[in-house]
Amino acid sequence: MTTLLGPVEDSAASNDVTDNTETKWEGKSLEAEAVMINPAYDEDDAWRHSSEADSKTDAYGNKKETERIPVARKKHLIADWQKNLSDKLSTWYPSSWGSNSADSHKIVPPRHGIGNDTTDNTTFSNLNETSSAVNYTLGDSLDAPPGSSLYRSAPRIAKCTISFNYNPVYERALRSHDAHNQLHNYPLYINRQSILDDVWTKPAWILALILRELARPAVERLEWLFWMDADTVLLNPYIPISAFLPPETGEFDDINLVVVHDFNGLNNGVFAIRVCQWSVQLLSAVLAFPHYKPDFFLLFRDQSAMDELLKERRFARNLVKAPQRWFNAYQGEHNETLAPFQVRRGDFLVHFAGVGDREGRMRYWLDRAEQHLPDWEIEYKQTSYPMEVRDFWTEVAVEKEARRKRLENVKARAKDVEELVEKRLGEFEERLSEEEKEKLVEGRDHMKDVMEKQESREDPDRIEEELQKLQEATKPLNEQAERANKVLMKEAQDAIFKAQDTTLKYTGTSEVENELTETDEKLSRLKELVLQSSWKKSEVKDSIDELRQAHALLSEKVEILEDKKKAEAEEVKEQEIRQAKLEAEKELKAQLKAEQAAEEEAKKRQENEADAEKMGKQEFKKSNATKADPGK
Repeated sequence: MTTLLGPVEDSAASNDVTDNTETKWEGKSLEAEAVMINPAYDEDDAWRHSSEADSKTDAYGNKKETERIPVARKKHLIADWQKNLSDKLSTWYPSSWGSNSADSHKIVPPRHGIGNDTTDNTTFSNLNETSSAVNYTLGDSLDAPPGSSLYRSAPRIAKCTISFNYNPVYERALRSHDAHNQLHNYPLYINRQSILDDVWTKPAWILALILRELARPAVERLEWLFWMDADTVLLNPYIPISAFLPPETGEFDDINLVVVHDFNGLNNGVFAIRVCQWSVQLLSAVLAFPHYKPDFFLLFRDQSAMDELLKERRFARNLVKAPQRWFNAYQGEHNETLAPFQVRRGDFLVHFAGVGDREGRMRYWLDRAEQHLPDWEIEYKQTSYPMEVRDFWTEVAVEKEARRKRLENVKARAKDVEELVEKRLGEFEERLSEEEKEKLVEGRDHMKDVMEKQESREDPDRIEEELQKLQEATKPLNEQAERANKVLMKEAQDAIFKAQDTTLKYTGTSEVENELTETDEKLSRLKELVLQSSWKKSEVKDSIDELRQAHALLSEKVEILEDKKKAEAEEVKEQEIRQAKLEAEKELKAQLKAEQAAEEEAKKRQENEADAEKMGKQEFKKSNATKADPGK
């Protein structure tokens, strides 16, 4: 039986714990066997059904847990607490009343109005160190009755822990959270019954609480559980847990777990987990881990199991690793050089994980916490948390945006590869061996499954992994395509060279200007395609055909032009021949005429010479005759 303890009366409790009239305990029971929570508890869980308070959000979308409580009021509560209950802050379970032990304190009576029917009229007498602790769950230990200024609607955040085998130091540590719970309306659920062996009760208890919450109507449901190991001491009650949760902007709705890591890896001594199905799956897997992997060495048991599971894709993308100092700081002193994970003044809490003399160190820090020193209990806005939180979630948002872009990129690449595979299979499937074809089809189908399933289609690493496998299986197909592409490229090059030769030869020829322009455009288009790192075969083939057609038309026009030029040249040549013949004939005629004239002149000259000779002979004869006959 686990019990939800009711709130404490306003009036100070009597120091005389034997006075039955002043030490009555009233609590409300909550059945918890193994991991099953009694749903009937909802009917009596009055504080979960109060009217909805006006909720405001800060710049990052977080609900302001302390919005309804003025600063002055909070300081008054702390002062009241110190004044009236300073000797009762450490524990609900005193060890030896009246002793001088630093861990012995008087019991705090509850407020009136929320009673446990099974414990009515029960009084507590002095307990010694061997007494068993009363088995119940702490609630809002200083909550005010309904109607007061501190009473508000159902909380969205609750704390939870486990504590067995009564230990006064751990009880003091649990009590260090009471002022924090009061200020921020945080229920605190403590399980004091062992559910499973060893530390495995921890994940079982958290799972039980989440299952109980998921069984409630959504409007009454907790949104987050804040787990804290019992060896944590709360130092600054002014720090709201909501400061460490994802901003409620919608951008971080997929973040279901906020954890920290130390030098050993995951430390789940303090963490926040969202009340949702994802958390049920994670905690169920943690609990099942030793059963399904009995040979797996778990150094830190449930913590190591959770650490291993959070590395799996199905869980890894829904968590963030916050700075350790935020809510899981380790001890340190200001006269030391503090490491980033060590607690500072104004920090939330200190955790004593794996330290030597743990109880001694816890007493030291409990003594400090119970003094409520002003340099430790600092208003949230005056700490470094607001700036750290803003910067942290800004960085997470940047990382998420980078992941979103990467996801878009890998999805686009996967789609392109799928389309290419489908197309090339239609063209070259017959050229593949049966083994190559089977492997390719299997890779293609796996890729489709990854892109269709909800748990994998938003995981860029998973898509990238399958994409690489598909690309490996596509190699034989690509080789066939490459061979075909080489043939195609040769065709493209031939078409380019021929067209380019023609265009260069006839550039500036007005008779084929239109055809040259068309061919140049097709030539440029084909060159652009073949120079690309990747191109579509159909586009290249179409471009080759278009260039060939344009070149054919240009060649046809050029051929006509050449024939015309040839005909004109032949005509000119014929004219030249005819002219030459005419000139030759003319020259021949002139020559013949000249020769004839020369012959005639020579003949005439001969005739003249003959006549002259004849006349000379006659004259000679006559002269001789005269001489012979002077008388004549």
